[in-house]
Amino acid sequence: MLGLATLFLSITTMMITFSVSFFILYHKEMKWIPIFISVFAITPVLLYVVLQYHLLVDANSLNIWFYISI
Repeated sequence: MLGLATLFLSITTMMITFSVSFFILYHKEMKWIPIFISVFAITPVLLYVVLQYHLLVDANSLNIWFYISI
């Protein structure tokens, strides 16, 4: 559970850092370039979150039931 949650956090912060660096680099010249790159870069991350979210919810519910039964 903790490993999967930290993986989600790591991927999220990596995408934020990647997008911010593009916006800082191209903030004056062409505004559509960082938006275009960020949209295409976030697509695999969104797919990962959608596909793995059910696993995170299941792991969380199992942890809750384990601590309740103790």
